[in-house]
Amino acid sequence: SSTYTLKLPEALHQHCIKLTFHISWLCLHEPNDDLLFSCRDVAVFYNFSQPDEEEVLVKDIIAHCWRHNAIQFLLQFEDGDVIWQTYNVCKDLEVLDHYLDLQGVMDWHKWLKRAAATHL
Repeated sequence: SSTYTLKLPEALHQHCIKLTFHISWLCLHEPNDDLLFSCRDVAVFYNFSQPDEEEVLVKDIIAHCWRHNAIQFLLQFEDGDVIWQTYNVCKDLEVLDHYLDLQGVMDWHKWLKRAAATHL
């Protein structure tokens, strides 16, 4: 036969990943070196089974800036991602209180509007 069916993680099969391939698409398997590459987590490469909206905690606010007459904050998440968000998104975060304390500001409305971002 010119086709082969492979054993792949069940998560791939559940997401309609084909398990049968023509021989021209296959190559000789070389096993991984478990001593050199230990603690490999399949979920890092195949996140098909993870929920779409996995909650990640905000670690810190690392900057702020004014855009179109509104203040925005640069949020850093536990997984390392960073994103700019408006005050309305950040207003209930504990890290906002901490950031305002570090900036010496009691009320964000009293900050002078500057064009450039201010980093800690």
